[in-house]
Amino acid sequence: LAVPAVEWLRVLRPHGGYLAARDAGPFLDPARGIPGEATGTGDHGLVFRFRRGAVPGEGQWTHGYADAANTACSGDALPFGEFEVLWFGRPGPQTMFERHVKAAPPLFQGGILYVTGRDYLAGMDAYNGAMLWEKEVRGSGRMAMLKDCGNMVASDGELFVAVDGAC
Repeated sequence: LAVPAVEWLRVLRPHGGYLAARDAGPFLDPARGIPGEATGTGDHGLVFRFRRGAVPGEGQWTHGYADAANTACSGDALPFGEFEVLWFGRPGPQTMFERHVKAAPPLFQGGILYVTGRDYLAGMDAYNGAMLWEKEVRGSGRMAMLKDCGNMVASDGELFVAVDGAC
């Protein structure tokens, strides 16, 4: 409890990070300034649970060129500042296409980064790099996107991928 409540809430992962406590008091006022959902619970003696929501003003990249209209604009309303690496690691280069062949980019929606490679698909937490799922799908990779367009769409927490004649 030496750490202020607002700091506990600030470091929660957007799109679903949870905080549970036995005493709601220290967290109720700070939680009002952070998008999310606070609930009371009786489970295991815990009386307060907070689930963090989206980052206000965050955009999304649901198609190869951002959106269905190919605007190449994420709609992100956040102010720009210094960039820094949030995480580094998986999935690594072993399944990725060489970037000069203009492979399909990762997609982002709802806190999930959807990554594609050679016969490879993965869903990762965009804020901490945790691998949520990965799957080998023959023919799912797409190169030469400038000529052949993308083959993935993210929508409402689902990923749609065109492979040969199927989706």
